[in-house]
Amino acid sequence: MKKLLSCLLLLVICFMQVVAQSQEEGHNHTKPSSESSKEEWRKLLNQPAPEFQLDEWVNSESLSIKDLKGKVVLVRWWLETCPYCKATAPSLNEFHEEYADDGLVIIGMYHPKPLGRTVSKEEVREFGDAKEFKFPLAIDQDWAVLNSYWPKHIDMSYTSVSFLLDKEGVIRYIHPGGSYSVLGQPYNDPKWTKDYHEIKANIKALLKEEK
Repeated sequence: MKKLLSCLLLLVICFMQVVAQSQEEGHNHTKPSSESSKEEWRKLLNQPAPEFQLDEWVNSESLSIKDLKGKVVLVRWWLETCPYCKATAPSLNEFHEEYADDGLVIIGMYHPKPLGRTVSKEEVREFGDAKEFKFPLAIDQDWAVLNSYWPKHIDMSYTSVSFLLDKEGVIRYIHPGGSYSVLGQPYNDPKWTKDYHEIKANIKALLKEEK
């Protein structure tokens, strides 16, 4: 009986992850990241982060890369229906609470799906409140900022990508999407826990760097 229950639980977990994957995909590219695409996005490391000029913000006035000089910045794309974003939300809140006073700024880039759907600031505020986000939220209505950070010629499996910038606005770490969270969060697996610790270590290291 225990073996049967274990098998059923495993099937349920696998099914949930497949559903999560299908809901989260939606960039202009939907093929899984190949080794060649990994090499391509790794070329983005140690490059100046593209500037963004967005008019719609929640929990903050309008920000830019120039405004954030001297801060370590974590930019994460998200939306309300993404299960990976739901799983990662506690980690983002933890990083904000633990490191904001030390100079970390988290920016949650909301990108509507399907592409072309327009959302209001009030809707994004409601979505952010549901995840208890206290950090700045920007609305990337047409995915222009996403496409400037992750060029269309590079395949991606997820749109929920994260970019970690140093105090000079240089891209120092990229998480190619999905979740990073500790075990016990919804839809979690050991890889996500590994990614969580990796991102946290990079945040701490960049905060210690001199400008």
